[in-house]
Amino acid sequence: MMRIHIPGVTNDALRFEGWRPDGSRQEARMREGEVWFLDTRKPHTARNDGPSPRVHLVMDVESSAALRGLIGAAEPAPAGALF
Repeated sequence: MMRIHIPGVTNDALRFEGWRPDGSRQEARMREGEVWFLDTRKPHTARNDGPSPRVHLVMDVESSAALRGLIGAAEPAPAGALF
């Protein structure tokens, strides 16, 4: 399974955090209109300390070779991205 996030409403105080296999914490910001994916089997969390609600379209989809190929061909995430 793969989780896809498309932020529709967000703010700069919204934080996503995840942990790498070595135990170090990593933070990412999902901006409106971006598309992100993550492996939900890995530890992760979100916190909204901002003034606006967080509204994301979230889809859990079955991973496939075709989907992974599309993701691999997409524009890379910013340096240090969590997902």
